[in-house]
Amino acid sequence: MRALLEAAVRRVGERSEEPFAARFADGREYRNRAGEPAFVLAFRTPRAQWRTCAFGHIGMLESYFGGELDIEGDFARALDARRFDERFRRVWRTYLYGCAEMFRSHAGRTHLFQVVFSRGNVTHRSYPMSRTFVYAERPSAGREPAPRPRQAAS
Repeated sequence: MRALLEAAVRRVGERSEEPFAARFADGREYRNRAGEPAFVLAFRTPRAQWRTCAFGHIGMLESYFGGELDIEGDFARALDARRFDERFRRVWRTYLYGCAEMFRSHAGRTHLFQVVFSRGNVTHRSYPMSRTFVYAERPSAGREPAPRPRQAAS
């Protein structure tokens, strides 16, 4: 399993322009470039290596949240500053924090909500408040459209 993880880290390292390092549980270290790494993935246990290899980024997050994997250095700055500005990094960091909280959920489930913002051109009648329209019969040539299902009064 360790060889698979090392091969995966090496493939990522070959594509990355940013120098980084991976320190494995047995103390060995991989560096993709010469010089000081922007960040170090420090696997504290073989279990963290196994999780990352078996489950990819999900396993890596679980190991990080479990304290079996450390990210040393500035991981956010590892994003190429020529392609990503500070606003993108703030949005990305917020997304990652949201993902982290989802995985920490003690209830074992997550509630997902969608908030729609409009410029006043969407009304209660023009925007469907449920998915019942998906199941309504579609009109064919020469037939009247199916009536819209009524919503229960609040």
